[in-house]
Amino acid sequence: MGILGSILDGKKSKKQQARERLEKNKARGKAGERQVEFSASFRGIQLKRNRKGPDYTASQTSRLGKKRAWNMEVKTGRAKLSKLERKGLKGGDEVKRVQPHFWD
Repeated sequence: MGILGSILDGKKSKKQQARERLEKNKARGKAGERQVEFSASFRGIQLKRNRKGPDYTASQTSRLGKKRAWNMEVKTGRAKLSKLERKGLKGGDEVKRVQPHFWD
């Protein structure tokens, strides 16, 4: 929204601005997760959603039948890892950085 849009809408409170920013960030994060799920399915990677810590536990079976599992954290833009997310990631785990909306 440009200058004209903010003039027509009137002034928003700081709480309202924070609420809208949080809503936008949440939507961007969900879009990033959907993008990673979509690309993982093409590569033959099964993703299982975690409740705590990293976003997903990824697993892939090689052609020889060997199964490999690792944790995957999805971040959009310049988002930082939280303490819990850092704690959940170990050596072979990965942080996927995506930009779901190229216009943002």
